[in-house]
Amino acid sequence: MNTKQVLEMFAEHGLVDAGQIEDITQEVNHSGKSLVEVMVDFEICTDQEFYQNIAASLGTDFVDLTGFEPPPEVLRLIPGGLANLHRAFPLGLEHGNIQVALADPLNAQTGEDLRFALGKEIQVVVAPVYQIEELIKKNYGTDMSSMDDILAQLGGDLEFGGGDGLDMKHLEAEANATPIIRYVDLIIHQAIQDRASDIHFEPSTR
Repeated sequence: MNTKQVLEMFAEHGLVDAGQIEDITQEVNHSGKSLVEVMVDFEICTDQEFYQNIAASLGTDFVDLTGFEPPPEVLRLIPGGLANLHRAFPLGLEHGNIQVALADPLNAQTGEDLRFALGKEIQVVVAPVYQIEELIKKNYGTDMSSMDDILAQLGGDLEFGGGDGLDMKHLEAEANATPIIRYVDLIIHQAIQDRASDIHFEPSTR
């Protein structure tokens, strides 16, 4: 989650002042700790209160996922590729909408991307990031087999131009599209997990 955006939300509720915002931001940037860890260290809130305040600001629910064991039909609501790509975990169906816990609930584009990919409305809820990531890893895995799923969910082969050559404006738009950025992020994350020495991309004529 964006540090500045979160701190502004806390400031609106009178939980932090300008001086604390500066101190917290510097600590996050220099310590390598997450924002929630720093705010707990500063005794501004507990871990749970941090996420509860974000949920309240967004007008949605906070969910503690401790011990949550999703049934198979819930897991099928979001394919593994999308779950890894968007750091999203399904919690169930409510009035025909998919209830989803997002690692970054402040990113409205993620909900839109999921709605478009799944063809259903998305109800975003807030849960601790570490719980979401643990559930994704436990139930979907993070192995490279999910990469083919992600490519399929991104629309398969990308068209970058016609017979007269590359359409550079279209190419730039594709390169900056949020799902593509998340896909590259996921590849880099997987490479780090596998301790890979390098990453290779090869063109395909398929």
